[in-house]
Amino acid sequence: MSQPGVSRAIARREEQLGLRLFDRTTRSIPMTDEGRSFYEQVIPLIATLDAITASASGSAKTINGRLRVNIDPFLSRLMLGSRLGAFLQRHPDLQLELITRDELGDMITDGFDVAIRFGGHARRYASSYPSAACITEDLA
Repeated sequence: MSQPGVSRAIARREEQLGLRLFDRTTRSIPMTDEGRSFYEQVIPLIATLDAITASASGSAKTINGRLRVNIDPFLSRLMLGSRLGAFLQRHPDLQLELITRDELGDMITDGFDVAIRFGGHARRYASSYPSAACITEDLA
């Protein structure tokens, strides 16, 4: 993704969240206090992906098979990118399909195993699926 595309995606997400994640200057882009807080709240969700994958394999020593994940595009770029390589190296037999979408859609019809969402819509999505786990700001 190009730098202007990333900037537009961040600006859209900041507008949706109603907070500023980064202070942009011509020389640097430091994270705001709100951005840091947001980051710290989202990190457990990324760890949950690892835990779900581990528990899905039961007592097997090797995680294998296909895992289809529906993930928010902004979240995938901001949090997942730097961790994905190490995750896949630890689990070389796992076929991970990451699908980035702004909307969840129908997980069953679309064949997703797990979805990672954040923000106000996460609670609504979780209520649609009885087996969903949801971490919200009042629980975090």
